[in-house]
Amino acid sequence: MESLTRMTIIGGCSNLKLFPEEVLLHASLISLQVGELPKLEMLNLRGFQFLTSLKGLRINSCSKLLSFTVCQKGSCPSHFSEWLSERCQQSQGED
Repeated sequence: MESLTRMTIIGGCSNLKLFPEEVLLHASLISLQVGELPKLEMLNLRGFQFLTSLKGLRINSCSKLLSFTVCQKGSCPSHFSEWLSERCQQSQGED
């Protein structure tokens, strides 16, 4: 599992509303793609807390995705929040 660097989840989870579970994703991931999840409403930032190697995040066809879950003080993965903020400011539309 330590060599897992890329993960793609496309469809197949038609009732999924929150992603990911807190311990679902491995720290070695550098690329994550999520798509075709029609009921996905929120991304759980606590599920990204160990993804210190993540360089790319792509979200496609998740029409109900509205927000990231609110983290309690001290529980948000700061590296992910900083990375996401940088990507949004660049407005490249890649991730």
